[in-house]
Amino acid sequence: MTAFPDEPWSVGQGSVEGRPLFVRVNTGAAAIRGEPSLRTRVGITVPLQAPDDEGLPDAREMSRLSEIEDSLSVALGVGARAVHVLVITTSGVREFIYHTTAPAEVQAAVDAVATQFPDYELELDMEDDADWSVYSRFQL
Repeated sequence: MTAFPDEPWSVGQGSVEGRPLFVRVNTGAAAIRGEPSLRTRVGITVPLQAPDDEGLPDAREMSRLSEIEDSLSVALGVGARAVHVLVITTSGVREFIYHTTAPAEVQAAVDAVATQFPDYELELDMEDDADWSVYSRFQL
């Protein structure tokens, strides 16, 4: 496979423990869900600096989070070595979810992005997830 889908995206809304949850889903990725080379799920959680009373970012922070997202996608090789599948915002955090063919390269990529955004903490979690269980929960 030469290129992984990065579109189209859909937006959904719900709640977790009474707090709003917003999710963006790469619906195009459903066509490759379960691809054996993409069995490693990568989650990067970014705590918000100034969430509102509902745990959501303001416009200024949304802009910074978009910059972080763009940098992560480039560093992780979206399209070639990874597919970006979800963006979840709730309860004072934004989480970017990817599946990758190159798990050994992820830590260095995330560390490089973290140096570009020293005012933010990027928390990395990687797990074997051949069934794309997190992505499957948010199919719209």
